[in-house]
Amino acid sequence: MSLSSGELAMHKHDKALTDRTRAAVKEIIDCVNIMGSDAVVAAAISAELCQSHRTLQASFIRAFQDAMVSYSEIHTDLRNAAAVDFAKKVVAMEHYIPFV
Repeated sequence: MSLSSGELAMHKHDKALTDRTRAAVKEIIDCVNIMGSDAVVAAAISAELCQSHRTLQASFIRAFQDAMVSYSEIHTDLRNAAAVDFAKKVVAMEHYIPFV
């Protein structure tokens, strides 16, 4: 089964966006891999988020909220158990963030 030109364009767009997002998340993960950097990284994320357009702020939080669904289902051990528990609490909140 072949894709239409529109479907192919959408697939390429989604692939490029996925690659960019994964690279950005990996960069943030590399930043928190420096002992004691959590507060600095959190402050930088917050500062950038708070300076962005209000609709984009909501979209960012919505994407984070959606990411917590799959993260809450991963295998845990003592190193990530608290983080996965947090993700489960985020998912359980079922808070709707509208696109405005």
